[in-house]
Amino acid sequence: MRMRRMATAAALAAMTAGLMSGCALLSGPNPCLPELAVTPSPAVAGETVTVTGGECDVAVPDAGWTVVLGHAEGAPIVTESTSQAFDGTFELTVELPSDFPEGPAYVGIANWVYVPCNDTGSCASADRPFDVIAP
Repeated sequence: MRMRRMATAAALAAMTAGLMSGCALLSGPNPCLPELAVTPSPAVAGETVTVTGGECDVAVPDAGWTVVLGHAEGAPIVTESTSQAFDGTFELTVELPSDFPEGPAYVGIANWVYVPCNDTGSCASADRPFDVIAP
């Protein structure tokens, strides 16, 4: 019984360390993710949406940010570039195609490289869900 408790405690400690190491990635030199949002909510296929981002003090890549919108966990459907900084006033207007699928969707930054990943840990990404309805 004592061995089982020790094994359980060791397993919990290992899981906690693994989870904390994923979070620790955010505590490096760039400890933020832009809080992306899409309005209106829900978004309507074929209409214009506004993507906004909260404050996140990171350098804009030379080619700008690559903002992507897609359905659920599929490939991006819309890709836009912008050189705006995530300084609390980030805003990008995007037209959703009229055939954008209805249902759960996501907005993200495809070239977000501030939280390194490897095959053994979790990664934070600048992605947020939103919903799309038919016109």
